[in-house]
Amino acid sequence: MRTCMVLHVLLLGLVNLAKTSATPAVKVSPGLETPKDVVVVGGGLAGMAAARKLSNSPDKFSVKVLEARKERYGGRVYTKREYGVRGVDGDLGSSFLNSGVPNNPLLELTKTLEIAVESTGSLQLHAPSLNKVYTAEETKHIFSELLTVVQMAVEKAKRNGNDRPLPEAIKEELPLFKTDVDKTILAGLLSSHNALSDKDLSTYMFNPKKDFGWDKVVVDGFDQIIDGIVSGIDAEFPIVIELQAIVRQITFDKKTKKYKIRTFDRQQYEADIVIVAVPLGILRKGEIVFGEPQKNSSSSVANMPQKWHDTVRNKLGISYSNKVLVEFDEAFWPTDVGVFTRPAESEEEAGLLQTWFNLHQLVNKPILMGSIVGPIAKTLESWSDDEVKVKVKAVLEKFFGTQVQDRTIKQLKRSAWQGDENTMGVNSYPKVGTTSEDLEILSEPRCPGLYFAGEYTITEHMNTAHGAYMSGIRAAEQVMSGYCIQQAEKEKEEKRKKRMEKKKKDKGKKNEEESEDDDEEDEDTGSEEEEMEMPSKPKKSKERIILSEERRKKAQERDEL
Repeated sequence: MRTCMVLHVLLLGLVNLAKTSATPAVKVSPGLETPKDVVVVGGGLAGMAAARKLSNSPDKFSVKVLEARKERYGGRVYTKREYGVRGVDGDLGSSFLNSGVPNNPLLELTKTLEIAVESTGSLQLHAPSLNKVYTAEETKHIFSELLTVVQMAVEKAKRNGNDRPLPEAIKEELPLFKTDVDKTILAGLLSSHNALSDKDLSTYMFNPKKDFGWDKVVVDGFDQIIDGIVSGIDAEFPIVIELQAIVRQITFDKKTKKYKIRTFDRQQYEADIVIVAVPLGILRKGEIVFGEPQKNSSSSVANMPQKWHDTVRNKLGISYSNKVLVEFDEAFWPTDVGVFTRPAESEEEAGLLQTWFNLHQLVNKPILMGSIVGPIAKTLESWSDDEVKVKVKAVLEKFFGTQVQDRTIKQLKRSAWQGDENTMGVNSYPKVGTTSEDLEILSEPRCPGLYFAGEYTITEHMNTAHGAYMSGIRAAEQVMSGYCIQQAEKEKEEKRKKRMEKKKKDKGKKNEEESEDDDEEDEDTGSEEEEMEMPSKPKKSKERIILSEERRKKAQERDEL
């Protein structure tokens, strides 16, 4: 495993290089093409995945990543490194991986980078209202039933052709569901589950297999994954990053055939290709203007298709969630259990620290990681640390009794993703009425060279860390395959076909007109021929003419007499 010290030294070197000099010019041998300049906007998982893929072909692409933050890259991957922190005990962003996803690329990457990954451990369910603590096997059965009722609600909605909010569909299905589990337990778990906390989440678009099964934790810290991507594996070159580069505008210069990327501090970059990999919240707020600003509009979607505008603004929602890392003076919970959870017993409790991860078994420190989901996650950001500590103890007391009040909180760390100006939320989700066809436009490049990446651009794996990574790989592959070149060729071919069809049509019309003229000529010719074919009156012979003349004269003489 690479040490954090080496990676941070590397990062500083890369940033200094980016700030003090331009990307070195590449000497090109006669007959070879100059590498395309690529600018990736956004240094999270999606952006770094795209940058890594392209950087591995230095003869074809010269890549630079522009990251808005001034102190780090990584986006919503954030491990707060302090003295004594191993990794997961500092993770305030992504922490877990889903082994249920076939060939999860991030799990594969942890093996390549030799990053420690462990199981989250056994799950223990507490039900204070029933004065009961369920065993690991009982808890597993309860969550299996929970997944079943969710699947039934999804299948029923699809069968009836009626998309609706998922929480509402499940609530309607629950009374009909036959189970040996107390339904008040299931209802309480549903109201606090991180995947079900969005009230307008589409039932049609929900994939239970994707949103259940987060059973692996990156013990060494999730930042080790992204640091490994940046530094490279074996002979790979490090990715060039420029921090504190807040992009404001992206335009295409038709004369130079280059994109111009302008930042808030009036810096300007040129590129043949741009990959935009920023959070959905940034696009929605209009932080980036595409093209020249239109009159009376500062919106990022001002120069984008209306369907793109509608999807960004209306088809997707942004979910709320946060974490708290609490270190106590000593552990007062069963240290051999991985996860503690309890059903919410009221609307006010829903999503508020109902699930805790035991980090003691992973880092050998008395630390618990609490999860906050739903609207309360945004509200909690305005609380003081002291207020959060009081709430933490009050909630944990319902799990482990009054002994919690005797314990001392030595350290509290917490995230605030909704108020973070560089994220403005956590993940995206499809709202009711949204279809996969609606979302396709978010992954479609805007030729000649504008591409997009991010967890919201990959429908099948939306709102996941591995989805973000996969979207970056997809964007890079679109670039490498010459997507826009192919599109230009297709458009050229379509125009050629239209010209040929028009020419053929015009020629057909001309031939038709000529044919009509020929018909008229044929009619005239036919009349002449008919006249020629009619039997002519017999001509009088010369002798007969003389004889007739003599008869006329004799008749005239008789008349005179």
